[in-house]
Order: sequence, then structure tokens, then C-alpha cells
Amino acid sequence: KIKQNRSRCRSFGATKIEKQSEPKIQILCINPTNNPIQQTNNKSTTMPTSPEQAIKKLSRLPPNTICPNCGTTSKYGFSTVCIKYYTFVCNACKSSHQAVSHRCKSLTMSSWDQGEVLKLKTHGNDYARKVWLGNAPPVGRGGRPREGEDINVFKRFVVRAYEERAFYKEPSASAGASDYNNGGGGAMANGGNVNGAPQSQQQQQQQQHYAPT
Repeated sequence: KIKQNRSRCRSFGATKIEKQSEPKIQILCINPTNNPIQQTNNKSTTMPTSPEQAIKKLSRLPPNTICPNCGTTSKYGFSTVCIKYYTFVCNACKSSHQAVSHRCKSLTMSSWDQGEVLKLKTHGNDYARKVWLGNAPPVGRGGRPREGEDINVFKRFVVRAYEERAFYKEPSASAGASDYNNGGGGAMANGGNVNGAPQSQQQQQQQQHYAPT
């Protein structure tokens, strides 16, 4: 039979005979352009945001790019969080917090959990300015440090502000969660809300308010 099939194929110009195999069943679906494509799993391929990614995103929100204690700014956010008060702080303030045993964590070298993410969403730098530093003097005055000053100035201020609660202000109903941390454009503490002003203009005014004088 094989010889007969070969002779028949040669007569029709065929030069190759392939062994027949069982047909493979392939499920196809039609896309909107009416082209057949292979069916894929309907489950989303987008991975959920990890706590580390969420923390990094929070660090880049406008109020968290300004150190609550000294007004130092970081365009891409600070790399340290003071866990006791859930604030993003500069290096000088990190050292000052650690000097009085306030635990600090690195954004890149530490592991995070969803509970810490939630705390940073509901607290953060804006909350610290409204509550822990609600009655504090402007940056560079009254013992409040500014960028570049001696580290002892930072340490003394941290002790006064957080250990002695010298500038503490009872939180209002609206101070519990920062509007910025929830994706809005709320005002920073003591800076006020410029009603009707574009966000970029409002951010500039906030930066001027907390910039060292």
C-alpha cells in the first residue's frame, strides 16, 4: 500500500510523504477584528501592588517630599520612614530620631506590610505638621532646625517636639487622614487651603511656607 501511495503521489507531483498523526484540537476565539487568535486565560495578568511599591509611591506625594521637622525637600522622596510617627524624614532628622530610640526603616532595605502602608496613608508628614508640630515655630526660628545646621539643633528639636510634646496640637476631625495621601490635593498644616487655586500654584505656596527663611 505504501508503494502504491508513493507512486500515486509521484504521479501528482508530490515529493514528500508525511506520516499521519491524530488531529490536534485547538480552541480559537475571534477578536474584534475578526481574526482568529488563540484563546488565553481570562484572569488579569496585572500583579497587585506590593507594600514596598505602595510605600515608594507614598514617599513621592507632595507633602511627604518635605521633611516635617526641618523643611528639607527631596524631589523624589526621602528614603527613610520614622515608624513611631509614620513620617518620611531627611537623613539629619533620621539620625535625630534614632538618637532617642525612635525606630526608622529604609524604603529600599526593609520589608513592609499592608498595616504599615495604611498607617502611612492616614498619617504621613502632613499629619505630623498638623498635630505634632501644630504649634511649632517656622523653620529656622525658635530652635526649629533648617537644612545644613548642626546636628545637635536637630536632636534638640526632635526631643522637644516628640518627647516633650512642646508643639503638640490636638488633632481635628479632618486631621486624621491627609487628603494628599488619599490622592487629593488637601492643604498642608498651617499653610491653609487656597480655594480655587490650581494645584501647582498651591504646591508652590506650600513650599514657600515651609521653606527655610
